[in-house]
Amino acid sequence: MSKKERSLFSKLVGSLILLLLPVLILSIYSNRVNENVITGQIKQSSISRLSTLATQMDNIIMQLETFTYILIRDPNVIEFQDLSLLNSSYYDQISKKKIIQDKLYLQSASTEWINEVTVYSPRSGQTISTIHGTSFDPERLQRLSKENWNFILHDDKTDKQGKVIHLTVEPYETGGGIAKANSIIEISFDMSNVIRMLDKFKSQGIGEALFY
Repeated sequence: MSKKERSLFSKLVGSLILLLLPVLILSIYSNRVNENVITGQIKQSSISRLSTLATQMDNIIMQLETFTYILIRDPNVIEFQDLSLLNSSYYDQISKKKIIQDKLYLQSASTEWINEVTVYSPRSGQTISTIHGTSFDPERLQRLSKENWNFILHDDKTDKQGKVIHLTVEPYETGGGIAKANSIIEISFDMSNVIRMLDKFKSQGIGEALFY
């Protein structure tokens, strides 16, 4: 190949590179933009699904808490404050307790999460609960009354996954405490409810979810 031919070949190659270079740059830029758009859409979709999951949890917890506020103003619960101290027959007391018991079971079954509800009468030391064998423990209730919601890792050494407990005290005192309480409502749910929702989220192929 002569010098003239080599020079012409070099010019053709150079011209070809100059023509392809903008195309290459535009292609790289386009791919980068598309990648950022797709990544952003995936992130936004994940955030939206996680937000929906968190909202569902918030709504269930709010529903449980709201029920305690309604229940503590229930006429039957108010009567239960002094039921054992009144001159009513044994049958009448059992009948009125069963009315409250039925309301507790109905509430426990009406939400998506498995939960337990207990009504305490501090004056008489009596309890009505969906948990068999529950007793009135002032020291335990005093500890739980210091926080709005309590996370208990091993309550009575029977719960390995932990549970969340909320107390509603009547009358309500800003400083907390049960010293002057007429009625106390305890509602709790096991952390297995949260785990089950996270497992469902994962099974939909959306990805992993961490509850913190």
